[in-house]
Amino acid sequence: FLLTFVSFINITFGQQKLNPVHWTVQVKKIDADNYDIVFTAKLDDGWELYSQFLENDEGPLATTFIFQKNDSYSKVGAVKESWLNKKKVYDEMFDMTVVKYSKSAVFTQRVKSSSSGNTLVMIEYMTCKATSCLPPRYIEFDIDLNKTTIQKPSKFVD
Repeated sequence: FLLTFVSFINITFGQQKLNPVHWTVQVKKIDADNYDIVFTAKLDDGWELYSQFLENDEGPLATTFIFQKNDSYSKVGAVKESWLNKKKVYDEMFDMTVVKYSKSAVFTQRVKSSSSGNTLVMIEYMTCKATSCLPPRYIEFDIDLNKTTIQKPSKFVD
């Protein structure tokens, strides 16, 4: 009986895809035409997410934000990173200094839009824990600029 139970648990839960990064988006209206799109990544204990800015691309994959071209909005500047939970350290696994986040990370992109509409954004990222990493992941958001409540991902792409 115990062997059957352990096998059932392993088959049921062992097949689920590990997802230690939980993304949400919130839109903050700044004025009539300007909005801040705030991307928040909450990380499970022990997991780390990499910055957009790394010394080179011979190590982990930097977090990247890809905005679909759309005439209804324009980006104002680049995606900004919060300093909270951010650290620059030497990473033995990659044999290089990296910038990464633990616990949570916040990224903000200002956009200008005078019309209503949605903004499609894909985030490419990589996460690691101690001595192991997951393959790069892609998550997609279909962001409604008129909706200021927290928005969940529209699609995970593997």
